[in-house]
Amino acid sequence: MSKPIWEYAVPLLNVENLTSGYGRNNIIRGISLAAEEGSITAIIGPNGAGKTTLVQTIAGVVDARGGSVRLGGEPLDGMSARERARRGLGYTPQLRNVFGALSVEDNLEVVTRAMRLPHDRVDEVFELFPILAERRKQRSGTLSGGQRQQLAIASSLLMRPRLLILDEPTTGLAPQIVDSLIEQICVIERSGTGVLWIIEEHPSQILPLCERVFLMESGQIHHEANGPQLLADPGFAEMFLGARIPQA
Repeated sequence: MSKPIWEYAVPLLNVENLTSGYGRNNIIRGISLAAEEGSITAIIGPNGAGKTTLVQTIAGVVDARGGSVRLGGEPLDGMSARERARRGLGYTPQLRNVFGALSVEDNLEVVTRAMRLPHDRVDEVFELFPILAERRKQRSGTLSGGQRQQLAIASSLLMRPRLLILDEPTTGLAPQIVDSLIEQICVIERSGTGVLWIIEEHPSQILPLCERVFLMESGQIHHEANGPQLLADPGFAEMFLGARIPQA
């Protein structure tokens, strides 16, 4: 069996033997993975596998109990989520990812002021997400689900992250909105930003875009492959999703 690529080169993100959890329970145990610059890396697995806990630990939202996280070779261990964001690690959670009482523009202004960023970065994300520019004065709590996800991603992009972590950004969205959001994420990837993407829905659309996919179960990584390989594996859907995935 060939060695993982991160044993030969320094990847953008390098996670080694990471362990974390809540209370007395360890949710993730000894996880190692890597993600590259300008590519999409996915994490997939059944509900309860620990996917969200894993990315929250990488982002610094949940404290690690062991192991290490490096971004571009720099250790992030012990840093807060804010400090990791300053180092280039962006994180977009699935839920509670916008300030619903504030306008679209005010949501972005909160980030620029808190992180002391130049104001012209707001205009940059408006160019990437034109619908947000059109609705800049609209209260974000009244946006559609897809528009709220775009706003959450836009807020992360204000920091110009080297790696953008997305926790199930397409879950619950209408098919046309999913297509548009996937294309916008691909634009982000093509700009050179690495993307670490938790996939819960629409695997047949997203996996063909992924150069590396890690399959999680019971708090551990059980398999690594690229997206097209997984879709071609007849046992993959039944094992990890409990259903047959139609071929793209």
